[in-house]
Amino acid sequence: MLSMRDVLAEKQFRRLWLGQLVSIFGDFVALFAVQVAITFRMHGTPEDVTGVMVAYLVPLALIGPFAGVFVDRWNPRVTMIASDLTRGVLIIFLAFTHHLWQIYAIFFALSTVSSFFVPAQSVTVRFL
Repeated sequence: MLSMRDVLAEKQFRRLWLGQLVSIFGDFVALFAVQVAITFRMHGTPEDVTGVMVAYLVPLALIGPFAGVFVDRWNPRVTMIASDLTRGVLIIFLAFTHHLWQIYAIFFALSTVSSFFVPAQSVTVRFL
């Protein structure tokens, strides 16, 4: 049985873990920031804020189970890097949104890309 210290001593796993820490933290900061912006800047209703969560969760539920089939045929490292870069660009697009439907569309796309990231991460962890 490996301890946490033993696991983090592995250079490849440590890089993956730190990258994931930054990526997941960024996703949640973006989600929280958008919810705050909808609530306080756009004077949105609770339904508007809930719409962001729905737009984020629906692709994970619908696309997620099928994404693993594609990821198994792709290079997991390239998939993870491309996914993170795409998610970064989508987050930047949030700065230029002016309508609620644009925010919903970006979070739907963000979640769709994340649906491919999670299986690639699982493959990488098992490989390491």
